[in-house]
Amino acid sequence: MRKLLIALLVMFFLAVLLVVGAWFAFLQVPDRHPGQADQLYEEYQERFQALQATPPEENGATLLHPLLVGSREEAELAPVEGPGGKVEPDDLVKPSEFFTGGGLTRNKALSAEEQQRAVEEVRAFNPVVALAQQAIRRPVFVWPARLEDGLNRSVPNFIRMRALGQGLMFCGLEAWREGRLAEALDSFLLVARFGRQMSGQGPLIQEMIAVAIAQMPMEALTELLASGKLGPQDYRTTLAGLEEVRFSPEGFGKAMEGEVAVGLSTFNGLREKGVSASTLGEDLHDLTRVVLLRLPPVRERERRLYTNFMLDQRRYFLDLMLASSAERSGNIGADMEEVEKGVLAPLMVPNYYRARISYRNLLSCQEANRLLAALQLYRAERGGWPPNLEALVPTWLPAVPRDFMAPDGQFRYRVQGRDMVLETESPFLKGFGHPENKRSYHPYLPTSDSWW
Repeated sequence: MRKLLIALLVMFFLAVLLVVGAWFAFLQVPDRHPGQADQLYEEYQERFQALQATPPEENGATLLHPLLVGSREEAELAPVEGPGGKVEPDDLVKPSEFFTGGGLTRNKALSAEEQQRAVEEVRAFNPVVALAQQAIRRPVFVWPARLEDGLNRSVPNFIRMRALGQGLMFCGLEAWREGRLAEALDSFLLVARFGRQMSGQGPLIQEMIAVAIAQMPMEALTELLASGKLGPQDYRTTLAGLEEVRFSPEGFGKAMEGEVAVGLSTFNGLREKGVSASTLGEDLHDLTRVVLLRLPPVRERERRLYTNFMLDQRRYFLDLMLASSAERSGNIGADMEEVEKGVLAPLMVPNYYRARISYRNLLSCQEANRLLAALQLYRAERGGWPPNLEALVPTWLPAVPRDFMAPDGQFRYRVQGRDMVLETESPFLKGFGHPENKRSYHPYLPTSDSWW
């Protein structure tokens, strides 16, 4: 009996040691970037607070914020008195009822078929346009928010932002249909500027809203530039306008920093305020997660899983965009496998891969349109197409634009008789409505891309 008792005790202690060992093995996650996350958080806080201190008279968001945040009930200061008259929140979305889901080509055809209605919609939207022009052309565009709030209601409502972009696009298409090409060009560049003004302010989801807005006019710009109907001054205007609204690889890095900062503010809240629906969010507030996250070692483990992934991906992206033209995924699959071992971290990681490709697609489209404008200006001034893209430097462009979608970073260009061909080849284009992995800028070929 005594031997049996001793054997049972030994087995019990071995089992305890096994469980404890497994538990600590579960918790062991190395910090691959010691101190970097905390430093990034402090630096981001300083930048965030500096942005929030922008004087209202310099901040375009001060004018549009009441219209673009939440519903009419949540828009505390609406309506807004603009230079063209009073603007209600619902005024932003009225032209949206005119659109279909068929893309740029279908919406151009629709406005041509229903010309009277299109004219009336533009007339009704003019007060919104006047207010948007005043707001978007201010030097800074910062939404009032608190970092610890994360994605609260002060974050602009994407549906309303999209509606504003659509309305401005619609006005540009109408000006184009009526032959007012310079006005159409100005409308498209204004939408791109709207997206650019939104960029660099917060977490990745806000950056992707900015990218989506800036992407809206890119196809319309391509078609207008490829048409050859603009004059030399219009091409110069395009080059200057696109230079002002250019996104950069560093911008995506800043968005990743914003994403990490908002994530860390969540972990700080769990440590300081406890695990509750207010800090964790109703969607994440289940019993298992609440119990585990009450343990400090578990919270630290989740924090490391999250920051390791986000800082790794930020580094991989910047290496790709700034130092190398070859595609390197950053081993997203293996990194995600590590994150998915957690209980909170996997739910905090955004759709990073899709965001990264969408960002690169915008960069590629912007650079292609700069290149197309420079090529058309060269032809207008020299009477023919340049023999190669290097001939544009330095008179028309400071450097040959880079194709951020192509594996080798180069646009495909060739003179073909009296015309030329400008296109992108990339395995990523299939996800943007190009089944043959090619996108032609000149001659322009309509795509299935949705620009709203």
